[in-house]
Amino acid sequence: MPENIKTMLNEPVKLKLLDGKEYKFSALSFPDAFKLADKLSMINLVPAVSIMDKEQREVLLDILELMFSYHHPEITKEKLKTEKILDLSHIRQIINIALDLNELKK
Repeated sequence: MPENIKTMLNEPVKLKLLDGKEYKFSALSFPDAFKLADKLSMINLVPAVSIMDKEQREVLLDILELMFSYHHPEITKEKLKTEKILDLSHIRQIINIALDLNELKK
């Protein structure tokens, strides 16, 4: 996440991605926050896609799809896999946003 962004619970964070569009990310519902926490425990929090196995990459895509789903339901796992929407630094930023907004950081 850009260091100058301070997240607050329930306040969406905006992030401009590779396609030039700005996307909003918000805190998840209680059940979705639990799904997020479970999925985060299955991957390395610093995405290193090259060392992830296929299952971990799918979990990462699940996390990203979950974070996009509230404001951008058109962004599916398939779209994330096939279109140039984000890069690895964006993935790291979105995961940090997810951790902050959902109060999952220690």
